[in-house]
Amino acid sequence: MLKVIPDERWPSGDCKDVAAINVSDSTLECWAKQPLQHGREPGLGRWVGLGGRLPSGAPIELIRYLDGLTKNEFVIRTDTRCVSSEIVAELAHELDLQDEAIVWRANEGQVQGFGEG
Repeated sequence: MLKVIPDERWPSGDCKDVAAINVSDSTLECWAKQPLQHGREPGLGRWVGLGGRLPSGAPIELIRYLDGLTKNEFVIRTDTRCVSSEIVAELAHELDLQDEAIVWRANEGQVQGFGEG
């Protein structure tokens, strides 16, 4: 389950996109036990999404832009100090996602994991 922490900032001060997933709004709402938030981002348009911490404590945001080319995909964002593959694996496990639901993954080299160092 996602632990929602209102208005939390990224621990490092910045975030990165780590994957895009095909998942329904209702699946995310059921998992997070809260409705999706709605808003508008300058230059990107209307969005729905939610954010919080995974069971490991890693911060994430899932956001779907309603006016973009990927209308049915949620982008997964996390802190720049997190290891992308670990975030994707944990979220996939939490949501019981099949491989085909993960439509894009970041390709990154060695980075420091969240909570290390």
